[in-house]
Amino acid sequence: EVRDRVAHARHRQRSRGVRSNAGIPDARLDETVMATPDALALLGRAVDGLRLSARAARRVLPVARTVADLADEEKTDGTAIAEALQLRIAR
Repeated sequence: EVRDRVAHARHRQRSRGVRSNAGIPDARLDETVMATPDALALLGRAVDGLRLSARAARRVLPVARTVADLADEEKTDGTAIAEALQLRIAR
């Protein structure tokens, strides 16, 4: 099951024209991530509360897109942002 989810997520990434979400060009990040307004609001609160730099916040987005791909979600929602932030903090 995990293997299938990963294979499907990688297929979705390739269909967007990138080998992986880590390779999303900055100019296409917003259109590719497709974050919901609630997700962006959560990221904004995290920037303030966790004192993330703009660069750090932008680095969360491809990770969140990957989380959304693994969940087979069309858009990147607050849950995906929250999980990406947890991974970022755990580093």
